[in-house]
Formats: sequence, structure tokens, C-alpha cells
Amino acid sequence: MTAPEDAHRLTEADAEVDAAVADLVLADAAVVAPRLSADPARAAQLRGRVLAVLRVTHARVRGLPPAAAPTAQPDVGAARARTGLHPAESLRVASLLFQRALPALVAHHRDDALLGARSPAEQVALVLHQVIDELVIPASVSYVDVLLARISDANRDERRRVARDLHDHTSHGIGAAMQGIDLALHLHAAGQPLDVDRLRTTRQLLLETLNDVRGMATRLRDVVGDRSLVQALQDDLDFPAPVGLEVTLTEDGEEAAPLPGH
Repeated sequence: MTAPEDAHRLTEADAEVDAAVADLVLADAAVVAPRLSADPARAAQLRGRVLAVLRVTHARVRGLPPAAAPTAQPDVGAARARTGLHPAESLRVASLLFQRALPALVAHHRDDALLGARSPAEQVALVLHQVIDELVIPASVSYVDVLLARISDANRDERRRVARDLHDHTSHGIGAAMQGIDLALHLHAAGQPLDVDRLRTTRQLLLETLNDVRGMATRLRDVVGDRSLVQALQDDLDFPAPVGLEVTLTEDGEEAAPLPGH
């Protein structure tokens, strides 16, 4: 009987097939997922995950003791989210792995005694799909968790910014205007004539405060719309910039393109 620790050991033929499949997947990934494969560390990680999937698939197809799907760093999805890698690239590579591995594995396992009513090709396809799925789902969950955390942080930061603006600008303006009105009423009650210039100053202060509130409301409901992200950022920078202060926006990223409304 095969010892448990030897149950999933690769044969030399297995290793040759796996290496060939991994080479094909990495070559294709350089075309359809360049950001995922261009970095040497990411490419090495990707190759390791491909080999892990194939190793587990060999074991399950042969009916050996259940082999766990490759877990390789549960934070892979989170790491890719933090570095701005779109999940579409990971899904493209998963699809490539299935396409490249299936013919090779079917040919490689054609003489294995596969149990069940399904054909060898169908069983290999089902096992391979299952193992890839078990690898993709945890990474997808951790990817989404990072994005949800970013949304939560952004909402909290926005609430803090609004509270700071209300305290520093709106509350201060209203408080100063109230002092001006109180002083005018006190002087009037003491029999002194109304200071028209002081009232005009107080009115101007209230008007500026009202404009600040309107500006805050505008910024809160503003969206990118049909503009590019760079245009929207430039408009947002131009709005609050004090007179005489030059604000510069430098873009260093993907080609500017319109974003969807959401």
C-alpha cells in the first residue's frame, strides 16, 4: 500500500507534463495578463500555483487519498488588490490554465483506471475545473475584502473631512456673524445708531458661509460622469484652490478613458 506521504508524489512523467503546461501558461499570460506575469516575483508565484493545481489534479484523477486544493498564500487576492491588479487578469490566467492543461492531462492519464461512468476526458475536465475553482474563490474573496475595506475607509475619511469643513469654515463663519449681529443689537439697545457698514460686513460673512455650504453640497454629489478620471480630478482641484495658488496634477498611469457613471 502506498504510504500517505507518498500518495501525491509526482512521477517523472508527471513533472515533465506539468513543466510543459506551466511554460505554455506563462507564455500566454505574458500576452493576456502582462501585469500579472511581467514582474519576476509574480511570475514565479504564478508558476508555483499552476504546478500546485496540476499536482492535486494528478492525485484526484488517480483516485488517491483526497488532496487539498493548493492554498498558496491566502492573501494573494488581497496583495493583487493592493497593487491595483484587476481580477480579470487572474481569471484570464485561470482560463488559460484550463485550456492548456486539459489536453495534456487527458493524454497523460489515458491509461489510468478512472472510476465512475464518465469518460476519462470528462472526468479529467471535471477534476481540473474543480481544483482551479477551489484556488480562485479564496483569492476572489480576499480581493473583494480589500476593496470593501477601502470603501469603508473612504466613507469614514469623507465623513471626517465634512465634519472638519463644517467645524473650520461653516461653524466659524456662522459664529462670527452671530457675534456681529449680537453686537449690533446691543449697540442699538444702548441707543446708538445702527452701524450699517458693520451689518454689511456681517451679511457678507453670512453670504460667504452660505457659498461654502453650497460648495460642500456640490462636491458631495459630484460624479465623474462622461469625463476622464484626470479631468474630474483637475476640476475637483480647481474648485477649492485659493486665488494665487497654482495646483498641478500629474498623471502617470493607464491611458485616460471615460469611466462608467457609477
